[in-house]
Amino acid sequence: MKKYGAVAMLVFLCATQAAMAQTGSRQEINLNQSLVLNAKQQQALAVEAMRGSTEAATKLFLFYGFVALNPTEEHRWVVVGAENGDPVAQYNLYKDLINSDDDLDKLRAEFWLKKAAAAGDSRAKSELQDLEKVQHAK
Repeated sequence: MKKYGAVAMLVFLCATQAAMAQTGSRQEINLNQSLVLNAKQQQALAVEAMRGSTEAATKLFLFYGFVALNPTEEHRWVVVGAENGDPVAQYNLYKDLINSDDDLDKLRAEFWLKKAAAAGDSRAKSELQDLEKVQHAK
């Protein structure tokens, strides 16, 4: 397994060096290009997400989280995705809220963890089992 990881890293480094050599400069390479959305796409996806599309909410969450680097908007779209029933968004929202200093946020985090687990997210199921063991041990 480690052998393949090292090979993949070597291939990536070689490809990066080749790309930089072709451009003749040390330009940044955006590996998140597939996540880039123009203003028109953002608006259309926002409307779709607000009408219930989990896919549109996910695209916006990824755009704001990895391209625009706007945590406020990233959080907004993970909430919409969770409300729209996306178990991955529900789990991600749990992860966002569980580390809050606010006890009410922690309660809401548990709500989203249970929703994600009930919807079949394997990470949520595992984490919920661990949480329930801790709670029963108290």
